[in-house]
Amino acid sequence: MVKFATYIGHTKHIRPAIDSGSDEFILENPAFSIRSFQEKESFPDMEHIHRWADTIHKLNPNAIISVNFDLLVHDRHIGIVYNLLRVIKEHNISKIRIQDLGLIPILAETAPQLQIVLGTETGNANSESIRSFSHHVHAQHLSNELPFTAIKQIQEKVQTPFDLQVHGPILIQYSNRRFMTGQNAQTSDTDSNEFEQPQIQQNAQAQEYPGRFFQFLDNTHGHFMFLYFDRCLYKSLPELIGLNLDTWIFDGRGESDRYAPSAIKLYRTAYDAYQKSPSSWFNQTDYDTLRSVANRPLRPGFFKVNRTDYMPRRHPTTPDGLRHVGRIIDTVKGECVTVEVTHPFSATDTLIVITPNQKELVLSGEKLSNLDGTPLSHANNHDIVMLGWIKSATAKSQVYIKLTNH
Repeated sequence: MVKFATYIGHTKHIRPAIDSGSDEFILENPAFSIRSFQEKESFPDMEHIHRWADTIHKLNPNAIISVNFDLLVHDRHIGIVYNLLRVIKEHNISKIRIQDLGLIPILAETAPQLQIVLGTETGNANSESIRSFSHHVHAQHLSNELPFTAIKQIQEKVQTPFDLQVHGPILIQYSNRRFMTGQNAQTSDTDSNEFEQPQIQQNAQAQEYPGRFFQFLDNTHGHFMFLYFDRCLYKSLPELIGLNLDTWIFDGRGESDRYAPSAIKLYRTAYDAYQKSPSSWFNQTDYDTLRSVANRPLRPGFFKVNRTDYMPRRHPTTPDGLRHVGRIIDTVKGECVTVEVTHPFSATDTLIVITPNQKELVLSGEKLSNLDGTPLSHANNHDIVMLGWIKSATAKSQVYIKLTNH
């Protein structure tokens, strides 16, 4: 039977998680949980791990307790590792969730009784790498980018427990660098004094898709970018059940206190109903309630199909009297545009730029140069060249020249 798991970043999260039907409680700490949204109650001395573990076991003696240690470990963090292992030994904590492979030998030597769950949230893993890791860890948390068909193929080749995030925000990029430090950004309402620098959050709207807001977060561990919608596999419940996963993960970090418990309760009710009648598990009213507490749209995302790297080579329709000579692939405001050339043109040509929103611009070819800035007299097919910057020209704008017989 599948287990339901969720993250615990505050004492107030424990009771709602239990009441909603959670089986596993993933404890967080801002010292080693890189996406922690914890408040002042949480301290790197790990005393809260003691309190939370005791509270959970008193309320649910059968609860599974794990710790989320997804920090990419540097030598300065080794003390934190051993401090946490001391706490784990003192309490009935059965799992640790990691993404740093270097922790595996340390954990195997120091805490061999501990179940290790390896997470690859922001990167796909092929079946051979998963097979290799399965010899060293108890279970693996599969990437959010793997579609249903890929998961099935992996399961056919590797017999090991798998966990999957079924609901919550989708992390699509992570860097150890804090890209928004020093910018005029609002800090989170849940900033912790334990952070060396303030936690910063900003939303950015996709230029080509108005209404799609990507969330950016900086904290002491680096920079995070989240997709404009949350993963929601509720409507894909039959396929999800068919995967026979070990654990379903519900991520409510950074969301309202109602978000994760509402999702867990919805899926738990549907899961139980499906066991009794596979044709009558869906509840539109409960689903609408979940949507009402979500800050972003709810979609299955990559679970259906992942075409992230699929770039169809669609040739733009060329207006009468023009010849298509390239497309803009990058712009530097006030300096230049970078063009991928599809047909030769010269520095004496007057170029017509048509933007994705069909705005027509006139661009002189006189500043034609290669990527090193060396002036060119001609651009040849398949070249990558630079031209002078022009306002409103964006990536994916198409570049044309006028035909001489028009």
